Amino acid sequence: MIAVYVRISQDRENELSTREQRIQGSEFAQSLKMPYQIYEDKGLSGTLDEIKDRPAFSQMIDDILEGKIKIVYAYDQSRLERNPQVRFTFKKILLENNVKLYDANGEINLENDEAEMLGDMMSIMNSYYVKLTKKKIKAVVNRRASEGKSHGILPYGFKNQNGNLEIDEEEAEVIKKIFDLQLKGWGQQRISNYLNENNIPTRKNKLDTKPEAIWESATIFRILKNKLYMGKRQWKGKEYDVEPIIDPITFDQVQQNRIANRTRSGAITEHKYLLYQTMRCAECGSNLAVRSHKGKPDYSYYTCTGSRNKKINCKAKPIKQAPIEEFIWERFFLSDTLINLVKESFAMNNVLAGIDKYEKLGEELKAKVTTIENKRKNAVRLAIDGVLSDEDVKAEITKLDREKSDLELKIRQNDEHILFLRDSRQKQKEIEQDLYSLKTNTSFKRKRELVSKYIKKISIWFIDPWFSLGVGFNIRELPMEMYMLGKDYQFAIDVDNRIYIPLAEDLKNTVIPESEWEEIAKGMDKLLSVAYQRKFN
Repeated sequence: MIAVYVRISQDRENELSTREQRIQGSEFAQSLKMPYQIYEDKGLSGTLDEIKDRPAFSQMIDDILEGKIKIVYAYDQSRLERNPQVRFTFKKILLENNVKLYDANGEINLENDEAEMLGDMMSIMNSYYVKLTKKKIKAVVNRRASEGKSHGILPYGFKNQNGNLEIDEEEAEVIKKIFDLQLKGWGQQRISNYLNENNIPTRKNKLDTKPEAIWESATIFRILKNKLYMGKRQWKGKEYDVEPIIDPITFDQVQQNRIANRTRSGAITEHKYLLYQTMRCAECGSNLAVRSHKGKPDYSYYTCTGSRNKKINCKAKPIKQAPIEEFIWERFFLSDTLINLVKESFAMNNVLAGIDKYEKLGEELKAKVTTIENKRKNAVRLAIDGVLSDEDVKAEITKLDREKSDLELKIRQNDEHILFLRDSRQKQKEIEQDLYSLKTNTSFKRKRELVSKYIKKISIWFIDPWFSLGVGFNIRELPMEMYMLGKDYQFAIDVDNRIYIPLAEDLKNTVIPESEWEEIAKGMDKLLSVAYQRKFN
């Protein structure tokens, strides 16, 4: 398969549109008569240091590692990266997986040292260009703010009218309603529910950037405390006057209400949801949020937020909070599962042994450079002594200088690779320190920190009688883990390794008969079939 990578950055001037990039990519794939897939990152900078911060680029790399991709196409190098570190990592992945790289000018020879040197220079120039452009944009934004001009994404209630910040009358009525309801004693969640029930569109609904977006209590919170609505625009520590939507007296009353509400309720409630912002619905892609009954932990469920959106109307089955949290914590943090996954992955990539190999290679390359430098000195000495003619010496020195330049480039690349391997080794040590220090009485705050640090997302859907889980990690080297959790929460199955994991105490020592394993295997086969259809993995 051909991967067509498409990206348009936040600064779009002089850039080929994503549509044109898609067309070029599809025409390229058709010319080779090969299937292709588009990987598109919108509004993301090519200078991002972390590959994981570019979702489509990260997914493309995952697919390369899984052997799905044979050719990568991007219309020019700056679409893939404007960062030398990303360039080195990406090139290494392509070479190790025998994947070819093409741009609008044809195939890029990753083994050609001179072409690679030019590519490295282009990467540095691209990086410099982006930094210079950002500096210019920052100066323009500061000036426009002081002049009352609009820039960036505007808050709800305002619009860009010929470059000026002006009130959007339709949205302003919604803002006034939000402040009015707060003064009547309504909480943020109740206000957001009211807006959703009355089909008041969010900004993302109107722009069609995220049609399924709904009003959230956090959005109401940000609106209620934003001084822009009372005519005070804050930028870089300075304050500028703009046309207000809410009068200052009303705004101050709302702030006093908010403070009083906090005081009456005592300390701000900390909702102890271990997998908050980690759970995703595989049916519709929405987040899962906890819905609970006070004092009844058995009635707390992770529920798809798409079920509350009339446009999405997701019917995904909720999953109990306590069993899924206990399973994830015990499986990946109290047991050795995560540590073993890391060790296996790094062993496969030969991380630990590889450092010695590349350090030895570096020493050999430096020794060759020293030899060339000595040859150069000898050539100059022979010319001074009249043993060699000027023409002979010039040709020899040119040859030696070219060889030295090639070796120095290889040394730099080798040093970068050693740093990459050392970083990977340090990452493994850090994970081991984090997890080996855990105890059963670990604080909830520490648990949340570790879950957020190591688990990227948990995708979930229900295929009767199983909840199916796909656990993705923030460690790029680790593949997604897939599990089946019985709807009675008595046991789980490790799909990849076909391991039975009892959850209920009375099942801890249970051995599953072979006949039951056959039924379970059928469920796993069905799960995997659906997973591949939805590109879950």
